[in-house]
Amino acid sequence: MISIVALILIYSPSSCIPMQRILIYAPAEIVVKLQEKLRYQYDVEVELLSNHESMCKIDAKIQGNWHTICRFAPDENIKDILTMFKVNYDLKLNKIKKN
Repeated sequence: MISIVALILIYSPSSCIPMQRILIYAPAEIVVKLQEKLRYQYDVEVELLSNHESMCKIDAKIQGNWHTICRFAPDENIKDILTMFKVNYDLKLNKIKKN
């Protein structure tokens, strides 16, 4: 009987938190690296840009609206992009929840 109760608690819709959707606008080589790192935490969508476009960005869908989380250059370090994304995402999420 205990295992049935535990199973209900784990799979109850109210206890499940849906994955946040993010949209990455970047050249293919950057998208592949970012998608590999972020796909376990976020529902990742991509929009491929040419290598000549000067600005890449990551948007997130928070409370039904798309918000730009970070912008970066195509030649920027992946570790720096991920750090910038995580910090800005947390700041944006907290700001929106307060309002």
